Amino acid sequence: MKRFFALPIMFALILGTLFSSNSSVYAGELEDITLKEIEQVLIDNMKNNNIDIELGTHEYVEYLMAQQLEHQDQSLLVHPQYESINYYIGEYLYQLSLFQSDNPNEYMDTHFLNMTIEELKEKIKLRNEEEQQVGRASYITKSEPSDLSAMSTYSPSKAIVYAKEYAEKTNPKYKRYNLNCTNFVSQAIHAGGKVESKPSPVNKGMLETTTYWFNDNYMECSGSNSCYMRDKTSTSWVRVTDFYSYWTKKGMKTVTSTNQSTIISNASVGDIIQFKNSSGWYHSVIVNRKANGTIYIASNTLNYYDKNFKVTDAVSYRVIKMR
Repeated sequence: MKRFFALPIMFALILGTLFSSNSSVYAGELEDITLKEIEQVLIDNMKNNNIDIELGTHEYVEYLMAQQLEHQDQSLLVHPQYESINYYIGEYLYQLSLFQSDNPNEYMDTHFLNMTIEELKEKIKLRNEEEQQVGRASYITKSEPSDLSAMSTYSPSKAIVYAKEYAEKTNPKYKRYNLNCTNFVSQAIHAGGKVESKPSPVNKGMLETTTYWFNDNYMECSGSNSCYMRDKTSTSWVRVTDFYSYWTKKGMKTVTSTNQSTIISNASVGDIIQFKNSSGWYHSVIVNRKANGTIYIASNTLNYYDKNFKVTDAVSYRVIKMR
């Protein structure tokens, strides 16, 4: 993936961005423009800054993730439509975290790119209200002794050994998703001793569930040179929100805060931290180290290990205590 650095933005570049003939959307129209139009504005800005990344690719998802977490593309920060671009990035990653589409372009065109910024803001408002209602109504139930996935011995050190080995590459035993972060942390805590919980039988496809937690992905071959990794997994294994629901149902304690210091003080090595953007919860990481008054984290999608949590940015964070 191409990396983006905080270089000074030249005055001429700013003017070029403001008045580019490629951009059909202007600051006065922000509430009425569609996310599809904002997507084109973002693509134009990338071209103007010689960022050669194809829409919908894994590199594109990495680019969006880097912008959400660390604002790595500094040219966007001075863009007159940065607020709308940020809404687009947030919704793109949120939608991808929910549905893990193998064809993001087709999925995004069908499901959300025709929304206006005003319509998106209303959807976000409703999501936040629903989340608050669920939070007020929910309660954590005690795990039953027979629930192996919750009661199994968890070794944070083993989970971190796995995280270190596979944070920057893909374990060939698992399918890799366009937004792979929750799939990765599920693998890590499974390596640390968390036992899968499966229905019987385990059918092909991705099972929508917060009752089970498993990954039985398999290779399907139609010929000697034509093999593909197929889904045979639960949404709780790969989806940010379903992972959270599954483990809180099993009795794992959580702490949610907009304050990084609160998260740092409550997180331990082997715990999972999730990030919320303007649209919702979209990113999962595992704590690989705690030192120097901060925590260090590992994840896929951007493929990092031992990243200082303090350099990241989010609307809110939550810790899932894994023991």
